[in-house]
Amino acid sequence: MKKYHFVYLFSIVFLLSVSFSPSFGITVSIPEGAANPNSAVFYNPEHITIIVGDKVTWSNDDTSAHTVTSGSPSTGPLDVFDSSLFMAGATFSHTFNQPGFFKYYCMVHPWKTGTVTVLKEIPTYSGEKNIEGTNRSAEFTISGASLDKIALDLDANSLIISITANRDGYLSIQLPRPILDSKMGSTDDDFFVLIDGEEINYDETATISTSRTIKASFPSGAKEIEIIGTNALGHDPTPTCNSGEELVNGECKKIKTPQSPTIYYAINPEEVRVGQTVNFDASGSSDDGTIVKYQWWFGDGKSGTGNPISHKYQSKGQKEVVLEITDNDGLKDKKTFSINIRSNQVSPGPDPMWIIVGIVITAVGGGAGFVLSRSRKSPKSSTYEKPSDISIPQKGKSCNVCGTNIPEGKNVCPNCGDTYSV
Repeated sequence: MKKYHFVYLFSIVFLLSVSFSPSFGITVSIPEGAANPNSAVFYNPEHITIIVGDKVTWSNDDTSAHTVTSGSPSTGPLDVFDSSLFMAGATFSHTFNQPGFFKYYCMVHPWKTGTVTVLKEIPTYSGEKNIEGTNRSAEFTISGASLDKIALDLDANSLIISITANRDGYLSIQLPRPILDSKMGSTDDDFFVLIDGEEINYDETATISTSRTIKASFPSGAKEIEIIGTNALGHDPTPTCNSGEELVNGECKKIKTPQSPTIYYAINPEEVRVGQTVNFDASGSSDDGTIVKYQWWFGDGKSGTGNPISHKYQSKGQKEVVLEITDNDGLKDKKTFSINIRSNQVSPGPDPMWIIVGIVITAVGGGAGFVLSRSRKSPKSSTYEKPSDISIPQKGKSCNVCGTNIPEGKNVCPNCGDTYSV
């Protein structure tokens, strides 16, 4: 749209050129009253999803001191992040450099809990959204935000798009010409695009007889995108659709084949010991519809449904975990991944006495049989018996320690267990 169109529409319009610097953080508020166990909100938001490299800042907006400590009241603190005690009005920040699912809580007020899901990459969502005030919908692709609502403003000849942006991102949206268009006579003209009231540049990526597609970038924290044209609900032609298209709400659209969902998962912690809780999270999985089921097989004979989900392994070794997700069209995706469960015990080292015996053998070797014995408990006594001197040769077939006869061809005393080399 040309500038003089806006003089006609709005009388006075100030055109601003705005640039946005990258933002890679999200803030979580500890609201006033959070120290009260009956408070409705302890962390706002309570559950957040970010990507590797993002920084989360907790702001203490309460009047009491708090902590932000990784772990949970049941497991206790984990050595991932810990704010220590920070007072009202202070902040604490942590940058997440590994993917995973992280629980946290306040050590002073342990009923306060929250979660952080860290993905490896920014998820992108595509779909259709109904345009409020009409019987039409708009196709869109959005990254870095959720698209909450699309509403038509007839008085301003515009679409108001409500989003929740927790990072920098973009929106690509197909505008049905019968709903909103921008014309100068019979010629297409520019739209006017605002992010939270500020004009921005945009790209028109597709233009056909029934719709126009535009792509606009937005900064972290953006809440509203307004697209202004010259006429809303101005005309409603009934197009003739081509092969492979169908008429939907007065528009020709490609006949879609439902797409299978795609699994993205995170495991925390990545190194696990027997009896330790493992958290599995597939919230980053994507679909062109809705994922309705998460089925897990943990590789130890146990299984479960839902997401996120936790599990404890009772034996060590490599476990093959299988996840199958199902969407609203009945389509599935299935992935198998390995997790190594380590023993929760430390393996003992070699017995120092046997090392000493080996050294003595090397030093005194040769000659007839020598007693290769170390101090040990007799199987028939709770006290330690003194072994025979290793330099004294074995006398006949009797044990040098207890005198028991040693059967021919044997080198272990059947009574006390002393060992000989003959």
